[in-house]
Amino acid sequence: MSYDPAWASAAQLLQVYEAALLVDSNVSLTGEQTLDGVLTSASRVLLVGQTDASENGCYVTAAGAWARAVELDSDADLAAHLAQDIHYLIGTGGTEYGLGGLGGLRYHIAYNEGATTLDTDDVVFEVAQSRTLIAIDEFSSAKASVTVSNIPPCFRHLEVRLVGRGTEAILGAEMLLEYNGDTTAGNYRHAVLFGGAGTGSAATSDRTFGTLPGASGDANYRGALLARIMDYTGPLFKSAIVAEAGTRATAQVYVFNTATIWLNTAVVTSLKVSAKSLNIDQDSLLEVYGVM
Repeated sequence: MSYDPAWASAAQLLQVYEAALLVDSNVSLTGEQTLDGVLTSASRVLLVGQTDASENGCYVTAAGAWARAVELDSDADLAAHLAQDIHYLIGTGGTEYGLGGLGGLRYHIAYNEGATTLDTDDVVFEVAQSRTLIAIDEFSSAKASVTVSNIPPCFRHLEVRLVGRGTEAILGAEMLLEYNGDTTAGNYRHAVLFGGAGTGSAATSDRTFGTLPGASGDANYRGALLARIMDYTGPLFKSAIVAEAGTRATAQVYVFNTATIWLNTAVVTSLKVSAKSLNIDQDSLLEVYGVM
């Protein structure tokens, strides 16, 4: 199963747009102007502080009357984006914050109960939360893998949460994490610190990022993997820190810490989470977050 912005309602993938400027005070909606020290020129400007709050939103400036940006210029767009979050990545003075691993400022529409008519009902924007859900899969059935594609580049880090079980007949079912469709085991490294005595493993070349209880474990026990992929848009190899915990059987509680590296400098645009053998079981849960 894959996620794509075109399927936003099903995929729950957030919509990210750019605005050259953010203006939090009232401005006239006509003519090119100097805002925040920058002269506009057919610029995308996000207005969040209009005296008449129904005028808030993203506009494209012009010599005459400004026009609302196409992604939010109708009542249908307003309804869609109140249900499916829309984020604006703000660039100031020509610097596009949030790209290239810089982090930055993002605004989204706060929930406005009863707001249905653009230019009539108030539209309130607020700073987006530091952690934003990009994709979720609740595993209504067992499946071998889930791919999250078209990951927006507007965060500092990514966080992958996988809770559940594997279907392989083994106590510990290995889970794989793949970047940008790269299936070459030699392009990955991982090492594990595990057990109460702090026993460790030597680094190995594969895509394993942790284990969940397998089908040989006691029924109803689940495990949890929490992977933090650091600076996923940066220019260096991509590293992830993985915390792992769970219970495979009544007397088998475990805690692992894993370090993984993808030996590639590319921006991470897709992630694939899969079981090394057979499937990730029904009623498991996968969440992918963007983190500022």
